[in-house]
Amino acid sequence: MAAAALVLLLPAGARAQELPAAPVIEAPADGAILGSERVRFTGSAGSEAVAVHAYRYWWGDTERIADVPVLEGRWTFDAVFAEPGGHVRVFALDTAGVLSDAARVSFRIDITGPWVSVRSPRDLNVVSSPFSLSAATTDLAGVARAVAHFENVATSTRTSIDMDCEEETDCRSGWFGEWGTNVSLETGIYRVGVSAVDAVGNFGAGELMRLIVL
Repeated sequence: MAAAALVLLLPAGARAQELPAAPVIEAPADGAILGSERVRFTGSAGSEAVAVHAYRYWWGDTERIADVPVLEGRWTFDAVFAEPGGHVRVFALDTAGVLSDAARVSFRIDITGPWVSVRSPRDLNVVSSPFSLSAATTDLAGVARAVAHFENVATSTRTSIDMDCEEETDCRSGWFGEWGTNVSLETGIYRVGVSAVDAVGNFGAGELMRLIVL
């Protein structure tokens, strides 16, 4: 006996329902490192979409963070995230209440200033001018600029010098960076410190030390 075929019959004139097109997330960029806990999401959706729903996913937890209308094919919403960041999925909703496949974006949040440490010379060292000063930085977003600061204890004269990155990629794009500069100062005792600003604008500074310059 021939096996009977399983046939799915739809009512006359009916057809399988199509999903609306998935929305497009334009910002933030996937993999971005952001310098604010408040994140603005923007994007577009197909002509059939009337709204988008957004969900936050983190370590197995799911939270609905936005339900906003699509206006002339565009949508936007803000949401707050803590460090270290998050994963978001956005769905489009059509007039029939059907959800699209998800558009996804992941990003990191960095609101912490760089860690900075002077490596050489050390506190209370005696140095002869000119001398070299080196420092190390660590930061999630990478450090955009490091500056060495000197204050003459006797005269209160202040001098600031931009430091050079020893390894361009490590300093500005990686977690760890090494910086150096050559310094010429008059004889005296100096307070010395190094500050840094990371790629998303966070400020950090190392501990002050003292140098005796001959």
